[in-house]
Amino acid sequence: MHAGGFYEEEEIAGRFYDARLMRRLIKYLAPYKFFVILSVILLIISTLFALAQPYVIKLVVDNSIAKGNLHLLMQYSLIFFVLILARFFVLFGQMYYTQYLGERINIDIRNQIFDKFCLLDIRYFDKNPVGRLVTRISSDVDALNELFTAGLIPIFSDIFTLIGIVGVLFIMSYKLSLLSFTIIPPLVLVTLLFRVVLRKGFRATRVAIARLNAFLAENLSGIKEIQLFNAEEEAHRGFKDLNENYYNVQKKVVIYHSAYWPLIDMLTSITTALILWYGGGQIIRGTLSFGTLFAFITYVDMFYGPIKELADKFNILQSAMAAAERIFGVLDEPVKISAPYFPKPAPETIESIKFDNVSFAYDGDRFVLKDITFELTRGEKLAIVGFTGAGKTTIINLLFRFYDPQKGRILINGVDIRDYDIVKLRQKFALVPQDVFLFSDSIKENILLWSERLGKEELIRMLFELGAESIVDRLEEKLGERGATLSSGERQIVSLARALVTSPELLVLDEATANIDPETERIVQRATEKALEGRTAIVIAHRLSTIKAVDRIIVIHKGRIEESGTLDELLEKSGLFYKLYTLQYGDIKNAKISSSD
Repeated sequence: MHAGGFYEEEEIAGRFYDARLMRRLIKYLAPYKFFVILSVILLIISTLFALAQPYVIKLVVDNSIAKGNLHLLMQYSLIFFVLILARFFVLFGQMYYTQYLGERINIDIRNQIFDKFCLLDIRYFDKNPVGRLVTRISSDVDALNELFTAGLIPIFSDIFTLIGIVGVLFIMSYKLSLLSFTIIPPLVLVTLLFRVVLRKGFRATRVAIARLNAFLAENLSGIKEIQLFNAEEEAHRGFKDLNENYYNVQKKVVIYHSAYWPLIDMLTSITTALILWYGGGQIIRGTLSFGTLFAFITYVDMFYGPIKELADKFNILQSAMAAAERIFGVLDEPVKISAPYFPKPAPETIESIKFDNVSFAYDGDRFVLKDITFELTRGEKLAIVGFTGAGKTTIINLLFRFYDPQKGRILINGVDIRDYDIVKLRQKFALVPQDVFLFSDSIKENILLWSERLGKEELIRMLFELGAESIVDRLEEKLGERGATLSSGERQIVSLARALVTSPELLVLDEATANIDPETERIVQRATEKALEGRTAIVIAHRLSTIKAVDRIIVIHKGRIEESGTLDELLEKSGLFYKLYTLQYGDIKNAKISSSD
């Protein structure tokens, strides 16, 4: 009951900075050069306004207050007010365009990841949990957004501010400047040490919360089983242990973080004390003005602000580099199921489908299909039967090119399906799966999948033809998650209608009535028979009552074709099909499949 093993792999940090990754990230700025330049210009102006404010205060103290010049005081005060107001508008623009830039890049990267997901083969999704892939397009992209909005441009601002302050300080008093900077080495050393400690702590925290979330997601999904088998106490104990572990890890991070900021404040306060001591002496000797000392302390406080935030900037950069590595891992994943550069157009009509000595293994050399050979011609209806795990659904997966076989070929009209445009070819097929996936949308949109292939009247007419009157008045009804508000039979009717919307050349039924009761099966069976009229079809059969209308049956056993023929021919052979038949219906003399079933 302890989930979350793969999450540990997620948090293995890479290098603190990777120039190769950063170059790839910078390319996302290219479409928004205008906003980048505008943000930088506004940033420079905002920094100049910020640097001017302490110097104006110096002029107020030295030239106005010290000399009792009210007229000059009014002028300087007005200048200071204008600087504040101007900086407000400039800073607003700079922050707005920086955030806009980050969000636009967010959208671009998310679209790119989702587009890549749509191109990847099913094997990739078999190996990568959904939670991991959702993290790529959500949390990891958010980490990059933070890099662009709170990392790159703010770091540039910090560098520009530091250079500007150093210049102003040395102009005002190079001796005080040298004294102020004596604290920089220990400050940087403390920051780097805490960066290493906090980096390990944050990584441990992410692993702990990932384990907690994984455990929570798994146990909430299986809450029915937990209650059914009275495992609440064990589940609570497991959650409590993970929750306590997260608390202990987080507590260490809080301790480190709590020590870091007071230590930094103490070091910067020591700098202020040294400036007051030395600068006060200079004022007493008459070699330094009050205004200069006041401005100096203000500038030094501004100088150490960015340095104090170095640890946070390091964490942002570290998280962004790790996220970028994971995101580019997805984007660089090779597309293994794709069309050739110059694909052949999909045929207008499918005259024949042939499996030619096809062998396939999901992993390594453990073949689940071995030397499969059969042919299906236009208008023919073929049933594929066999025990669970025989390889029936795998045949369909290969036909739809969710996977490619390691050996042999699949031919359509005599052409290898790998030579066709995969998208155009799939438009010729339609699948009614055993486990129907429904989206959290209306019944209508679940049938049409947000396309406009059929108008509402045409859709209603098709549903009536299928005998699905029960859902006609509910087309606009919003479904719960995975269509939880529909019965099993209604889910199958929706799936069947979804398949027929495309007017497919080939209709494939993958054990479409395997998980429904006999009464519902009869309703779905009538709709299925209507759908099969005049179509080429493949029926994957679990209940043998679904194969009465087929022209031919092939029997799969342990990945091989064991038998092939019509229903009567296979029963006469008294082979594997006969065994399957009698297991379901008993004595053959008393349980013949008939059209009235």
